[in-house]
Amino acid sequence: MDQRQRHRVLLTFLQQFNGIDLTPIYPFVPDKYEGLITVTMNSLPMVISLLGWMVERLRNKTTMPLELVAVPDKVVANNPVVAETIAAADAAKAQAVIVATVATAEAKAS
Repeated sequence: MDQRQRHRVLLTFLQQFNGIDLTPIYPFVPDKYEGLITVTMNSLPMVISLLGWMVERLRNKTTMPLELVAVPDKVVANNPVVAETIAAADAAKAQAVIVATVATAEAKAS
């Protein structure tokens, strides 16, 4: 499981956990821990937002389709067809970057 998948799992868990109403449990929590639980529960939306931002940032930094990035290196090394496909995707990405750069430069010049 790569870092993106771990973040998604954690994000999903936190979103589900944030929906749980813990007020029935508060009478059983000692007074010295009540503030900690309140702060933790109130900060969950912020943690969820930060994790969502991190996942989105990682997704945007990916230079190839996610399906190709998720392929383990061992599979790529053992399967020449997969290696060729990933190389072709990398070449297509490089060509797309060149085309976009040229188009941007032309648009700025005119």
